[in-house]
Amino acid sequence: MGFWQWAQFVGTLLTVVWSAKQTAGYFSMSFDEVIADLKGAPLPLNEAGVAYWKSMLTPYYGEKKAQIRAHLAITLFLSVALCVQFLKVVRQKAITAHRVLGRITILVALAATPGFAMLIAGMTEKPIAQYAEYPAVLGIPYFGIQGVLQARNKQIADHKASMIMFASCFFFFGVQRLVLMAMGPLHSGPWARYTPLGPWKEWSEREYDLFFNLSIAVAFQITFGCAMYKAYIVPAQALAAAAKTK
Repeated sequence: MGFWQWAQFVGTLLTVVWSAKQTAGYFSMSFDEVIADLKGAPLPLNEAGVAYWKSMLTPYYGEKKAQIRAHLAITLFLSVALCVQFLKVVRQKAITAHRVLGRITILVALAATPGFAMLIAGMTEKPIAQYAEYPAVLGIPYFGIQGVLQARNKQIADHKASMIMFASCFFFFGVQRLVLMAMGPLHSGPWARYTPLGPWKEWSEREYDLFFNLSIAVAFQITFGCAMYKAYIVPAQALAAAAKTK
């Protein structure tokens, strides 16, 4: 298994784990239990950080609780479905199941897209997040529908590329959580003094807001940069190499 296959596998698995944990939390844990769990998370959190996340999460355990529960349940299904779809054995040995699950996955994603957009629209105090997340949400119907049409027309290589991009619209949010965790070591130790945000133990809520928005911007570049490379550049290089050998 090459680097991109391993990266895809690990990213997909972590997204499933994160989705399952979040869904379980919203359905079974009280707000105080969630905050206690947050304090034990591998994130750079001081008192200002806990206050920042508590303020951000409060609406989702109040007036938006039903909406976020539906969102997370759908996200969990899509994460698991995409994980199954990317298994080579399913594509090769269970093509009928692959096609049926693929259609269901895209239909569920399309039906959920307006709800995803509404959640982003509510983040008016985080415009950087909106700039990154709106394109990801718009990519769901674009790549989903395009992928279905390409499969119907037997454009298998193009279909595969579209599905990689389609999946990235969801994995992007998992990558953002990984970036959040990576920011801890980056802002710890003697080198933290030379980072723009400085040592995380000295952060105020202002730095935490920058930290959150920055993680989304970085995750967008990582996720879609890798996806475009895997979906379009790698196949083009393979075709060029094959042409040279003829």
